[in-house]
Amino acid sequence: MKRIIIALGMIFLLKSAIAQTKGTWQQEVNYTINVTLDDQSHMLRGSEEFLYTNNSPNTLEFIYIHLWPNAYKNKNTALARQLMMSGKDYLFRNDPEYQGFIDSLNFEVGGQSAHLTYDAKHIDIAKLTLPKPLAPGEKVVVKTPFRVKLPSGEVSRMGHIYQTYQITQWYPKPAVYDEAGWHPMPYLNQGEFYSEYGTFDVSITLPENYTVGATGDLQTEREIKRLNLLAEYNGVSSRNPDIDWSNIEKHYENSESSRVMKTLRYTQSRVHDFAWFADKSFRVLKGEVILPQSGRKVATWAMYTSLYSANLWKPHALEYLHDGILKYSQWNGDYPYNQVTAVDGTISAGGGMEYPNVTVIGNVSTKEELEVVIVHEVGHNWFYGILGSNERDFGWMDEGLNTLNEMRFVAEKYPTNTRLSDMVKGLADKLGMIGLSHKDEGDLMYRCMASFGVDQPIQSLSTDFSSANYGGVMYQKTGLVFHYLKAYLGDSMFDVCMQAYFERWKFRHPQPEDFRAVMEEVSKQNLGWLFDDLIESRKVADYKIARVKRHLGRSENQLDRIGMDVKVKNVGPVNGPIGVQSIRNGKVWESVWMSPAELKKADGVVKLSTLTDTVMIDAGRNIPEVNRNNNMWTEGGREFKWQFGTGNDLPNERNHYWLPAVGWNQYDRMMLGLVLHNTSLPAPKLRYSLVPMYSFGRKNLSGLGDISYNPLGGKRYKSLRIGVSAMTFQSNSSWRDSLGDNSLMHPGFTVIKPYAIMELGSAKRRKGFTHFLEATGLINWQGRHWATFNGPEQSEIERSGLRINYFGTKHGPVSVFEYKATLESVNQLSPWTNSLTGRVQLEAKYTWNYIAEKKKARNIELRGYLGKVGMLSDGRNPGRGATTENLFLMLSGASGQQDVFYDEYFRGRSSAPTFANNSWGGQYGFATNGQQRMNNMGGMGTATFMGSNSSLMAINFSMSLPKVPGFIRVFADYARQPLNSFFLPEDLPRTTHFIDAGLLIRTGFLQVSVPLFMNNDLLKTLGGIEVIGGPLGDVKYVFPTYKQQLQRGIRFSLSIPLNSGLFLRKSLLSGL
Repeated sequence: MKRIIIALGMIFLLKSAIAQTKGTWQQEVNYTINVTLDDQSHMLRGSEEFLYTNNSPNTLEFIYIHLWPNAYKNKNTALARQLMMSGKDYLFRNDPEYQGFIDSLNFEVGGQSAHLTYDAKHIDIAKLTLPKPLAPGEKVVVKTPFRVKLPSGEVSRMGHIYQTYQITQWYPKPAVYDEAGWHPMPYLNQGEFYSEYGTFDVSITLPENYTVGATGDLQTEREIKRLNLLAEYNGVSSRNPDIDWSNIEKHYENSESSRVMKTLRYTQSRVHDFAWFADKSFRVLKGEVILPQSGRKVATWAMYTSLYSANLWKPHALEYLHDGILKYSQWNGDYPYNQVTAVDGTISAGGGMEYPNVTVIGNVSTKEELEVVIVHEVGHNWFYGILGSNERDFGWMDEGLNTLNEMRFVAEKYPTNTRLSDMVKGLADKLGMIGLSHKDEGDLMYRCMASFGVDQPIQSLSTDFSSANYGGVMYQKTGLVFHYLKAYLGDSMFDVCMQAYFERWKFRHPQPEDFRAVMEEVSKQNLGWLFDDLIESRKVADYKIARVKRHLGRSENQLDRIGMDVKVKNVGPVNGPIGVQSIRNGKVWESVWMSPAELKKADGVVKLSTLTDTVMIDAGRNIPEVNRNNNMWTEGGREFKWQFGTGNDLPNERNHYWLPAVGWNQYDRMMLGLVLHNTSLPAPKLRYSLVPMYSFGRKNLSGLGDISYNPLGGKRYKSLRIGVSAMTFQSNSSWRDSLGDNSLMHPGFTVIKPYAIMELGSAKRRKGFTHFLEATGLINWQGRHWATFNGPEQSEIERSGLRINYFGTKHGPVSVFEYKATLESVNQLSPWTNSLTGRVQLEAKYTWNYIAEKKKARNIELRGYLGKVGMLSDGRNPGRGATTENLFLMLSGASGQQDVFYDEYFRGRSSAPTFANNSWGGQYGFATNGQQRMNNMGGMGTATFMGSNSSLMAINFSMSLPKVPGFIRVFADYARQPLNSFFLPEDLPRTTHFIDAGLLIRTGFLQVSVPLFMNNDLLKTLGGIEVIGGPLGDVKYVFPTYKQQLQRGIRFSLSIPLNSGLFLRKSLLSGL
């Protein structure tokens, strides 16, 4: 009886919600299309007529028309540019095989010629001016012929691979006009569609030996019989022995197109698109499903080729179609059409693609993969097909809600599935990934992205998502947050809500506020925590168990209840419902969910009626919490573990990890040690890494470390990381303390660097443009390697400083623009100076791919640099200029000496020539490690000690060449600095203008430049100075030989950061 009452209550709520549907208007477009496929030239030729009904309260003077085949026309379309941004160069190859278009248009409106104006930016959008304004309630007939050249199916959703055809987004199509106005949109790969509902009457003419899967109901009786015969021929049951099957066998043996044509007619109402797929080799399966609510029968068709996945399709495809349609109908509402078709295709825009009644499935390798893709794509008949939301602006309303249903389908059909664990195979135990399911794939993906601060809000435009967030947030996180809602409401109430939404908005265009209104109205819950926090923002849910009080039935000689009081605290910004479970022998014994209001009323205490040794928040992992370390209470506490590598962040363990570490530099020599860290998957907000190593050169410990905090879910910034890094290494060659006890000295440096780095801008926008603000402090103790006048040789220099960096990158389809502005202030305290020096640097680099094809890509780089340095104060010598060499602006880029903030690894940090030790004085012996420079400052390709103590300007050019491996480049540089007050004879001309050119090799982090030409000023810096005629004679430069030019001028860089925190941050941002 209780169940009957609950069921009746659910039905009442559903009918009440449906009855309150608001009557918004919606345009209607009814199509009649005749089209012929020419499979020799891969052309479509046809005519279209559509009846456009203006149901709006406004008079229309024009209609926007989508001409989406033009998206494939050239490299200037939005599709071409988006593909190129993701590394796909098909439309930049200028190859007709990859290109497509629509032409031969001649629009008539109401029998009169109408003018078509192409959009100035997007050639796949046009404005059709109506000869007569269309008043509210009026209808008009629009006609046009058209011709479509089909592109390669490798490019996107429409096209062909040989004579396999996927005909999608192929006809002139009016844009949606709704209460927000017109919605013209260019065709894109990432970012789907929004179209008007209506009816389709489509006739397709093509060679008679093609098999077609399409939107709508097939009306051609002869073809219906043919498909049924093909299905019986290919079916799993026995064939009718009275039928001669030889003609069908010959059909599959013959790959030539028939010269006889056939025409197939399809009709369908209440849909917003029409797609069809044709192949001569399609194998056909037919089944049916009985809908759970109406009992109506729906035909299921599977069409596949024998090339790739026949062994998966034949035994399984109909089962997966049947089960998907049945479950989606049960949860959301009965499927309203007569047939569903899944075709095996060559889709390149993802694993599958949905269209009304028909879906195309890409290549799959396992039956599990085939099932998930079929179920997901068929499910889009509800979320996109029947509920026609704006996919371009609100992609989560179709992809995300559909992903929820996909997760639910796998969980209910395979409740003990361990698909994520199975993916990592033998590593599951070592990585802490035992027992993780299909749903956990999305859970782990989203939580990892959020833990590193690279996620975006669910409510972001499809075009603004990074590719990782498009999948990890729009699909997976949306599925997870609605899984959270389902767990809280319970399956029955959640289904009533979804069925009310379906009934109220089917065959219409719901907006996010419409969906929210239904869910809140039916559930009678305030769902602001879901729609405002988890969908509109990046806020992260984080709930913790503060304490547990056990009640044993008696307390202080008084009767007491048996159970536990669990004090729960919300330590995150999302004030959502919380589920608390008691665990016994690894299984949930009791589960209690409380709403935010209930939890507040109970002062955060959840009362359980069971006694167990373990209590958890969200034992079923239904809440997408990034941090689950505070979700468990056990009598013995969480287990502390050291593990190799990294792993999943488990709530019952305090996980720390280790890895072997090996290092080398010229002074420490070989270093061996360990990497100790707590970076798991997902990563904790507070992270550390320690790399202690024994230095065989220093005879002591060297190494580095980093600890940082990453606040999650920022609203006014994309990401933020605050931390401090430290390091200590030997800084120069060891020597004997001749003024002391003659012991061996190992000069070293110790650095502490507090830092903060923030990615600026709205988190809703990830693509194309990124910019950062970084602040880094410096505390440095530097051991000296010569004696002061009155001190031991191991005296130290202390440095402190502050650097502010603003830098950014703007990506275009074939270009990248990078810029950076740096302000530095460094105080140096030693026995002879107390100086404060400032340095300002501006640089910009433009990279252009003059050959855009990915495999042949070649580019040109042009960089400009301007720097200024000066002494701000000197407490010991007020008259000194800016002569602190470690802040000079160097022609070739900073050596280890100028890397005052210790940003990069140097093989020999102190081995480069200096102004006190160089070839002019005859003191410097050129060594390989001394040729290393950073890729900054003047950036010249020649390794020289020359720099400026006042200002420096440089222009750098490099280019990769055609028909030569891409890592080989040519370079040329020009730099200019003012006259410097170096200690040179007054009659010796100063070097101020520098030019070089040569070859450059760039691969990974290594860059090597070989200068082949230098002007005289630059040559002088690699030569010497000699005096002719005795000590008082003439002074002149001695130019190096050409061999010396090559030996001394070769320059290399190793772009390996020493600040692990910043390196991790930047690496993740560039990757995600």
